Amino acid sequence: MTPKPEAARSPKARRAMFVRRWRGAAIAIAAAGIVALITVTGGDRATGLVLTVALLVAGWLVSPVLFPRGPDWTTAQQLAQTRGVPLILWKPGCAYCIRLRLTLGTAGSRAIWVDIWADENAAAATRSLNDGNETTPTVITADGARTNPQPGWVKAQLKTS
Repeated sequence: MTPKPEAARSPKARRAMFVRRWRGAAIAIAAAGIVALITVTGGDRATGLVLTVALLVAGWLVSPVLFPRGPDWTTAQQLAQTRGVPLILWKPGCAYCIRLRLTLGTAGSRAIWVDIWADENAAAATRSLNDGNETTPTVITADGARTNPQPGWVKAQLKTS
């Protein structure tokens, strides 16, 4: 059975997907709010400010905002092949995905990024490449797929494309 595209899922399934993608960010932002509240009501203001900012930055890092909204799995495969760039399967909150994205810097925007939690077909592809696991980042190039490759290797793949 072929998984349904995001638009064809029920409202309940779309809501669950949204919560799953934003859960880590929501927890970090809520913790920042609690720290800010405690600070305002009598805590050490300097420490409170530092903790609040750190939690907000952590919320941003684990949210889907750091990564542009990518195409669906089928379109991503076509784009990656046409452009000759790596296709990167990722998921929100993945520390290795965040490390890869930050290390690649602006060069990372040349790659095609697909959120496996937003696209069931991409999730299925990730599982097929990783012995049934949704291990990310999984980087697919013309030479094959690599799971959690070194950022330098991905950067080299982007330079040759």
